[in-house]
Amino acid sequence: MKVVIVIDGDSAADLFAVGPKDLREHFMPKQWGVDPKDVKKIHFEELKRDGKIISTHDALMKKGPYTRINHKDNYERG
Repeated sequence: MKVVIVIDGDSAADLFAVGPKDLREHFMPKQWGVDPKDVKKIHFEELKRDGKIISTHDALMKKGPYTRINHKDNYERG
């Protein structure tokens, strides 16, 4: 089974404080009953332009390059 959740808004800033590792090791087993060994892939992705986080909508609608950043483990957002 594949579950895809896209969060594109201000609430995503708080979600990144959790991180993929916390989701896999704590939330998914306790809330969904998912064994962490069964999770094949989990990562967070964000888009940045000029050093600032942007929404998917802004990336698609505005001209100019953006950078796609993947986070496969927890990290501290600066």
